[in-house]
Amino acid sequence: MYALLTLRGLTVRRKLFKIFACFLTAAFLLFSAGFGILLYRLHQAPISLEKYIPALIEIATPADGSKIQIESALLTWKSWRHPFNVRVTGFSVTDKDGASLGRIQEMNATFSLFALMRGTLAPRTISIYRPDIRLSVNSDEHTYADAPEDGDDAQTRVLFKNLMTRVEQEHYLRHFSLVDARIKITDVSRNAVWNIPTGTVSYSKRRGRHKLTGSFSIETAGKPLTAAVSGNWKNKAKTANLEITVRNIDITKSRAARKYEFLRGISVPLSLTADLKLNLSKIKSDADLFLWREIIQTLDFSLTGQQGNVALPPSVGGTYDVKSLSVAGSWFDAGNTLVVSDIDVEMQSGAAFHAFLAANNLGKSLDSQNWSPLSAELKAEARNLSMERVPDYWPQSAAPDVHDWVKSNIKTGFAPTGNIAMQFGGDSNGITLNSLDASARIEDARVTYMGDMPAVEGVKADLHFTKNDIDITLIDGHTDGVVLQKGMLSFAGLTRPATMFVLDTDLETNTLSDVFKILSSPALKITQAAFINPDNISGGATGCFKLTFPMTGGPINPADVRVSVAADARDVTLSHYLIDALNIQNTAAHLDLTEKEMTLTGSGKMRTGDMSFTLYQSFDFTPDVTTDLKVNAILTDEARADLNIDLLLPPNVAGGIPADFGLRFFKDKTGLATARLDLTPADIDIGVIGWKKAAGTAGEATAEIRLTDYDFAAVPKIELTDALNTKIRAKIDFSANHALKKIDIAPISTGRTHAQARARFLKKSIRVDMTGAALDWASLMKASTPEQSLRKQPNTATSDLPAVIINAAVDRIFLSATGTADNIAFAGIYKDGGWRKMNGAGTIGNRKMPVVFSLSPNATPNEYTFSMAARDAGYALNVLDYISTVKGGTLQVKSTYVPGKGIDGLVEIKDFYLEDQPVLTRLLRLTSFTGIYDTLTGQGLHFDKAEIPYKINQTAMSFSDALITGSSLGITLNGLYNRETGFLDLYGSLLPFYGVNSLPGKIPLIGKLFVGEKGGGLIGVSYSVKGLLPNPEVSVNPLSAFAPGAARNLFN
Repeated sequence: MYALLTLRGLTVRRKLFKIFACFLTAAFLLFSAGFGILLYRLHQAPISLEKYIPALIEIATPADGSKIQIESALLTWKSWRHPFNVRVTGFSVTDKDGASLGRIQEMNATFSLFALMRGTLAPRTISIYRPDIRLSVNSDEHTYADAPEDGDDAQTRVLFKNLMTRVEQEHYLRHFSLVDARIKITDVSRNAVWNIPTGTVSYSKRRGRHKLTGSFSIETAGKPLTAAVSGNWKNKAKTANLEITVRNIDITKSRAARKYEFLRGISVPLSLTADLKLNLSKIKSDADLFLWREIIQTLDFSLTGQQGNVALPPSVGGTYDVKSLSVAGSWFDAGNTLVVSDIDVEMQSGAAFHAFLAANNLGKSLDSQNWSPLSAELKAEARNLSMERVPDYWPQSAAPDVHDWVKSNIKTGFAPTGNIAMQFGGDSNGITLNSLDASARIEDARVTYMGDMPAVEGVKADLHFTKNDIDITLIDGHTDGVVLQKGMLSFAGLTRPATMFVLDTDLETNTLSDVFKILSSPALKITQAAFINPDNISGGATGCFKLTFPMTGGPINPADVRVSVAADARDVTLSHYLIDALNIQNTAAHLDLTEKEMTLTGSGKMRTGDMSFTLYQSFDFTPDVTTDLKVNAILTDEARADLNIDLLLPPNVAGGIPADFGLRFFKDKTGLATARLDLTPADIDIGVIGWKKAAGTAGEATAEIRLTDYDFAAVPKIELTDALNTKIRAKIDFSANHALKKIDIAPISTGRTHAQARARFLKKSIRVDMTGAALDWASLMKASTPEQSLRKQPNTATSDLPAVIINAAVDRIFLSATGTADNIAFAGIYKDGGWRKMNGAGTIGNRKMPVVFSLSPNATPNEYTFSMAARDAGYALNVLDYISTVKGGTLQVKSTYVPGKGIDGLVEIKDFYLEDQPVLTRLLRLTSFTGIYDTLTGQGLHFDKAEIPYKINQTAMSFSDALITGSSLGITLNGLYNRETGFLDLYGSLLPFYGVNSLPGKIPLIGKLFVGEKGGGLIGVSYSVKGLLPNPEVSVNPLSAFAPGAARNLFN
């Protein structure tokens, strides 16, 4: 039964199937017939769809009031594969106000037959030709300023997601193209308009593979921006490949530049080629897309640029005058990692850079505008870099003080090569420089480094700088004749508030004055206080120079400057240093100088004298002291000769004298100069003050000089002492205009002299008053050598030297070893190197014998008469230490004195005895005048008169026709005595029994024939005295006794 029922069921179903099959066959035949008729009709000619246009417009018109117009619509034959093609022309849209929103010249669409058979109108291809589209965006109430920055990005990402989803879900559409489109986009809120004069887009899909191509141009103020895009992906694939080429990019006008400020400074026309791998899963995800960078899986790009300028933020770069650039790199890891492997930049200045850049967490920082996660590294090589442009390329945030200093102080030069490595980080305020390491060789640079300091020219150096320090290793350079080598210029502590500038270099110069010019420049003013004029010093030097000061951005405080100079100097000549006597010549010296002090030590010549010295200058000024200068020298005989003071020359002073000089100035322009001379090594015999000391005997001279307005104000102390109880102290006062006012010398205590003196300087004269217990006149006379007394004097008509008026009152004067004069009153005038008037009176010897002397002018200009008289000639001559063998008699001296020429005078002695005179005794011993000899060596030989004419010039005393007469003997005398050498050359006659022997000579007219000479006798013996005192040779000619009168002269 069950089987039967089953069989009957199968039979029924078969009948029903046959009926349905017949229906389908009939329907297919009917459709085929109709479709065939339609195809035939389309193949013959297009079918107009104009009667359907109103219905289509009604279906397509939006509810916002916009209006759509279609000029024509045709159903045309495409191909057997896609036979149905709808072509629409003249499609336009206007807004409610009639403004055109767009127009499409022609649009073609083909439809899927399979979809039609299913009752669905599904386009298979769409082609739009020459559309003219006008779009308006951001036309709501919000503006760019108050809208969220990422709002547009979010809308675009949602649109893009929906589009990708729709494309993949669209089963029928195989091709879409937009050909020669013209698009105008108006951004209302930003008041911006973009014109796309031409654009083409093509999309195709085949067997699950999608392909997209496109190109377009955008009008700009310059060259139009052009772009080309191509991409492909597969259904259900996770990634898509996209290639983009964009030319003539003005990134400053981009939307990204409005968001990222650093892009606004890149004013370079750019061209970009990029290969992108997109993460489709992020696009298709239902999650809210937050970051575009998550869509871009990798980005390989190549960027080229033309001439322009790049101004990067100060934290990462500077300003770059770009001629061309080429950049290639990759951006991956969701936009967090950027690697730019090749950066080649050529600058308009001729410089070129090749660089490498890597950055991590860049995407996060860009999206959040918080740079804390960022870490980046930049490495670059530079070529032909102009030093003038370095500050433009250098990040100003990396040591701003040094950046400004380099910009202001390195004006010329170039760097053939250079390298730089930089590491960056960030914080909430922006990008920060974490580390910096750069090096370069610079050549032919000109560097100024401090105020008015001379520039360093022709600099060749190796530059190295980090974030904290900049070092310039100097290879070669010169400044004002000083060659700088193997030096170091450093900027230490760039991260501290005050960057330290350090210049440390070797120096070499053949003109030492240039070193002091640098040190005395207005910026330092160091050696100006040392009284060393750079023009007065010469020589060469080799050493090192170091200069340090903080760079605070303002004027340099001299108190913050540190200077160090250490140099060995050669052939040093220093003139006009304090006084001419301290001039140094051709010496070797060592110089140590800091901002606190200077020490110059050496040995060599002080003008014509050998010397060793230490010059010390303190610059470490206290509130009161501004200058503290010390000089140590050995004053040799030659060195003292430069002082032009005969008193300090041999034989007065002989031997080297260690001397210490000091000079200190105070802030009120007052000063104190000191001098200390160690006289122990010196042999001293200064007769003019009666001071005698042998070498080795301790002695010292000290002096203090007070200064006002850097000129003499007073000399409160001049003191001479020795171990022999010598003590001479003086002080000097000056007037308000620094002219000499008064000199007080008290005491004058040396040897037998104990006195005091005062000199007052009046308008036209100097008045000297002297008093005291004792004066060693004998020593003064011994010191007063004839050549000094008769030295040529200045012309009185032109001399402006004041007259010296002297008044003296001394209790006792030592005239010789034993002779004295008491209660001496003296007055005189000394002018132009000679005495013009003199008067004196007193008593001499133990006998208190009165003596007077005077000097008075004659009627003849520049001629003076000197006279002196004494009642006891023998006693006076003995006390004066001239001769001790004269006894008794009266003395009268009268002479004419002409300064600069000599003395012409006459000495008269009357009624005196001569006892045991050595030279005369030796002469008489050689004669037969036995009685006369006995008398001379016994009780003494009496003479009635001695008349001795004499002349004194600069070297000698001469005698002519001198006559000494007595009843027993007469003596004639001629010849000279050289006072410099002590040589005697005298001759004359010895005339026995002179009272009778001289009578023939008194006969008128013929008397001279008998005696032959003035005062001669008929009988006489010729003699001569020749040789050095005290033992000259004496001789007589006995034969001359037989020659009468004038014939006797033949034997002289």
